[in-house]
Amino acid sequence: RGRGTSQWPTSSPAMSIGDPKYVPKAKGSWLRPKSAIMDWIDDREGAEYPPAANRYHIFINFTCGWSHRVMLVRALKGLEKAITMSHTGLDFVGSRATGDYRGWSLPSDPTGNGFATCYDIYNSNRPDYGDKQLAVPILFDTVTKKVVNNDSASLCVMLNGAFNDFADHPDLDLYPEPLRDAIEAVNSVVHPYVSDGVYRIGFAKTPEAALEARKNLYDTLDDLEKRLEGRTWYCGDAADGGQVTLADVRAFPHLFRFDCIYLCCFLKNEGASLREKYPNVERNIRAFYALPGVASTCDLHLATLGYSTPGKLLTPDNALERFEKYKPDWYPGVDALLANRKAHGLADDYPKGYLKT
Repeated sequence: RGRGTSQWPTSSPAMSIGDPKYVPKAKGSWLRPKSAIMDWIDDREGAEYPPAANRYHIFINFTCGWSHRVMLVRALKGLEKAITMSHTGLDFVGSRATGDYRGWSLPSDPTGNGFATCYDIYNSNRPDYGDKQLAVPILFDTVTKKVVNNDSASLCVMLNGAFNDFADHPDLDLYPEPLRDAIEAVNSVVHPYVSDGVYRIGFAKTPEAALEARKNLYDTLDDLEKRLEGRTWYCGDAADGGQVTLADVRAFPHLFRFDCIYLCCFLKNEGASLREKYPNVERNIRAFYALPGVASTCDLHLATLGYSTPGKLLTPDNALERFEKYKPDWYPGVDALLANRKAHGLADDYPKGYLKT
C-alpha cells in the first residue's frame, strides 16, 4: 500500500527551484510559481486523504503537458477503474485583466458538484482560495470536496505508489528506490531546461533571458541525446537498455509536443526540431508511446489546437496544418484520434464551444 507522507520523497530541487543553480540568471527571466496545493494521499491512521478506490477524481487537459504526466502514470499503473478522470475545455473563462478569470471551462462535471470552471473546483470547501492558481492537473477528493494536490510531479509519485491495492499493474514501479537519485538527476535538468524551459523562452521579458533559456534548452537536448546513445530509457542498466521510470514519464509530454507546438509558439520556428537533430530522443519518445496504455493518453492534434491563438504564429486556422506537417510519421492522423476522444467521454463535436476563435 501507499506509505505515509513523511516517508515519501518530494520533487527534485529543480521543481521548486530550491537550488540556486537552476534559477535563471538573465534579467527579465520568467519563473514558474510553486504549486499551490500539495497535500498527499496517506495511509496512516486518521489521514485526511487515505488511499481508496472510486473516491478521487482527476481533472486534466489534453493540451497540458503537466496533465499528461499524470494521465500517463494512471494508464501505466492501470488505475482507470479506481480513479476517474475528465477533461476540461480548451478555452479560459474570463480574464485576469478584468478580474473575472475563472480558469479552464468544463464541458461537464462527473463529480456531481456542478462545477463549470476550474475556479469552482479550487474554491470548493476553500472559500478564500480565489483565483491565485487555477491550473491542471487537479486531484479532487469527492468525499471532502476539496482539491488534494495540483503538482504534477507529486501526483506522479502518489499514483505510482499509493493506490497499488487498486491497480491492475501494482508490480510496476516507476520510481524504484535504487534508481531515485538517477531519476531526479535527469529530472533536475529536464524540468527547468526543457519542460519549463520552453516557457522560459516564450515568456521571457528580455532578449537576454530568452537567449539564456534557449541555450539551456538545446544544451540539455544535446545531453539527453548523448545519454540515450545505445539505450532506450534514461535510467537503469544500460546493458539492458535501461528501464522505464518517472524520468521518462516526466520528459515525454513536453518532448512529444516539441515539434508541433513549442518550436512554433515559443521558439518562433527558430531552432532545430527533434526530428532534424535528435534521433535518440525521438526513439525514446516512440518507444514510450508504444507502451501499453500510453497511446490513449495522447492527442497531439488537440494539444496543438489548444495552444493556438488568433493573430499568432499558431492559430486555430493553421493548427491542423501544423499538426499534420510536424507530427511524427508514426503518429496517427486526426480521423484515427476521434474514437479515442469518444472513449475519453468527449462529445463528438469537441472542442466546438470550448475553444475561443
